[in-house]
Amino acid sequence: MDDSPKTPRQKMWEQLKKSPNVLKDYYYVFRNRWIGRNRNMLMELTGLTERQIKDTLQAFRSKDSFELSTPQHTPEQKRILTEAFEDFCYLNSERITELAKKTGLLPQQVATWFSRERRTRDGTIGQKRKKPDASCDEEDVSEDTKPKKLYFSIENILSDDFPQKKE
Repeated sequence: MDDSPKTPRQKMWEQLKKSPNVLKDYYYVFRNRWIGRNRNMLMELTGLTERQIKDTLQAFRSKDSFELSTPQHTPEQKRILTEAFEDFCYLNSERITELAKKTGLLPQQVATWFSRERRTRDGTIGQKRKKPDASCDEEDVSEDTKPKKLYFSIENILSDDFPQKKE
């Protein structure tokens, strides 16, 4: 028999193997709110699919009114993002990656911040976008970041060269 001290994780799995309700104990006894890296072991112990396990844990979180806190950006992150926004309000993927590394945020968080900032400054937060962004100069927008003209848009249909191929 192995006499080495057991880690809390090993102890948790030993208890869960004996548990009549694995997911309930996983959530309430061991305070694990997410499936995380325990996916395979939970699937093996319960016989459920990953989706079923996630749904069950979500039901427990909903029942307990467990809410995710929205991430608050640090003043330094806000400063970096604001300075970058002042330079140029549309980003290409290279610039998003660069800012993500600088700020320590995920690329998706950087892109979302820029999108929300454009909408906030435009006064369209909470509304669907209908017109190009007025807070950015059109001539400043490069071809790879400028929103593409829709083929069947009124503007394109009424243009002289409509029946031609898409841009």
